Amino acid sequence: VYPNPASDMIYLTIPGTDTEYNLGIYAVTGQLLKQEQILTPVERSPIYLDDLGPGLYLIQLTEGARRYTKKLVIRK
Repeated sequence: VYPNPASDMIYLTIPGTDTEYNLGIYAVTGQLLKQEQILTPVERSPIYLDDLGPGLYLIQLTEGARRYTKKLVIRK
């Protein structure tokens, strides 16, 4: 995930072969704010953040029972 901190957009790079991930962006309270499905491999997939205000968020990629979570800071 880059850039981080971000303002209007982030990019995802996910290696792999034909795996479908669910991407969720969550408020620190746990509320799901944005959701997308992503099919790998992905070299540079843009995720637009126009609808999210400044603050701290969590990005979670889920595939089956596997979960990957990263902090995201949005500054505008």
